[in-house]
Amino acid sequence: MSSGGGIMDLDAARRMPVRTILSGPAGGVAGALWIARASGLPDFITCDMGGTSTDVCLIEHGRAASVSETAFAGYPIKGREVAINTVGAGGGSIASAEAGRTLAVGPRSAGAEPGPACYGRGGVEPTVTDANVVLGRLGPRVLGGAIRPDERRARDAVGALAQRLGVDSIEAMAEGIVRIAVAQMANAIREISIERGYDPSDFVLFPFGGAGPMHAAQIAEEIGMREILVPLLPGNLSALGLLASDQRYERVQTFLARLSALDCASFAAILDQHVREEGAALARRGFARDAMRFVHALDMRYVRQAFELTVELPAGVREPADIRRIFLEAYARHYGRADEKAPIEIVNVRTAAIGLTEHPAFPAAHAGARDLADAAIGARTVIFAGRDYTATVYERTRLPIDAAFDGPVIVEEDGATTVVPPGWRGHRDERGNLRLARPS
Repeated sequence: MSSGGGIMDLDAARRMPVRTILSGPAGGVAGALWIARASGLPDFITCDMGGTSTDVCLIEHGRAASVSETAFAGYPIKGREVAINTVGAGGGSIASAEAGRTLAVGPRSAGAEPGPACYGRGGVEPTVTDANVVLGRLGPRVLGGAIRPDERRARDAVGALAQRLGVDSIEAMAEGIVRIAVAQMANAIREISIERGYDPSDFVLFPFGGAGPMHAAQIAEEIGMREILVPLLPGNLSALGLLASDQRYERVQTFLARLSALDCASFAAILDQHVREEGAALARRGFARDAMRFVHALDMRYVRQAFELTVELPAGVREPADIRRIFLEAYARHYGRADEKAPIEIVNVRTAAIGLTEHPAFPAAHAGARDLADAAIGARTVIFAGRDYTATVYERTRLPIDAAFDGPVIVEEDGATTVVPPGWRGHRDERGNLRLARPS
């Protein structure tokens, strides 16, 4: 899997291993796109929360945002990548007393070994997972066929931190831990939405990863989002994304030219050369001509600017006036305004060569039980905003299609737990996705 949102063969990975740095998060975005297309969802924000971190990405009109330059461990990397924003908040993030008196969550993590205290594998520091156990949001269901969360260990770990910080209640301490983790994830979403001119309420929140669905409703409330789609197999979506991805290779060529003096013939010749040569490379990889697609993009900027904006070039667009319009629209969307008169230049020409592969078939949703009562597997006390609620616990695969339920509800499955707080309503749709909404 490449950081740019496609798979590549082993030879390409050996030659350019730097392109695999964000392979896991990019796989999650690819899986989200696969499910969203089948579900008719064009605009959404992914929230992939695992054990150590949370990765978020904005998808508009069915396409993930991308960047042409990023950094890793302090080193700049040139190359088009899915625009993923990462924050150090995950299920294993450790809560601690910073400077002896302030609650901090992450970025230090308990990892898989020893893991959260409730796993009983030697961890003693409180984590976000332990806080959710204390609050009743994560129950005693066996995880991964091997681990049953231990509430006593979770309470001991959270309680020890409460004592250090002078918090009277273990439950209040647990809610504080979760609130800080949620705030960090919400801030990550603000950075890719509000700070780039998007209103998050226009998007659906798409949580996955082992811990994403558990915190989705709180994140949505924090930033004003009203709808949530929890996909099939949320704990395994990044792996599914690899199976649902096409092979993708990108070619970049410097082409420094002002739009006002663009040589259209030379420009078209470069695009045609990219298609011809990359098409031959795809053919050597075994792709037939009808299984090839080519997408062009340009790195552009105002003259004398020190950074570029990558804009996709629609099929057939070659004229400077059309290219200028596309750049101005993209610039205004990203930065709030665009100078209609300033000179613009092209810096690089990019061509993505895509070899279409066979994707898995989207599974039909299991019919589930005849009514909601038959899907219930228990009930337990869950704490929201300092209040105790009795929440019905449903088995996800047994939920009837389109049968609505009101929070507080807990929906469990093998790979994740979805928390539906009071004030939210949910149902399982005909594709098997969980749909949550907060009535206005």
